[in-house]
Amino acid sequence: MTLAFSNACVFGYVVDGHPELTFVAIDARNLLTFGLTYFVNDWLAKDGVLVVFNVLGGIFVAVNLLTTPL
Repeated sequence: MTLAFSNACVFGYVVDGHPELTFVAIDARNLLTFGLTYFVNDWLAKDGVLVVFNVLGGIFVAVNLLTTPL
């Protein structure tokens, strides 16, 4: 729950603090989720739920830790 909240806060900060980068942030988020739909389904079938969620969760935590200096 906390990581989802921090993700929303960081996205809100980018939109409010850097209005010139708003469209870049929105496009990057949309392209990432669009691209994941092609990749994650096969990966999930091959390696299983635990591996996929651990890797994606680790990436999510690492990206959120990079926002700590903000």
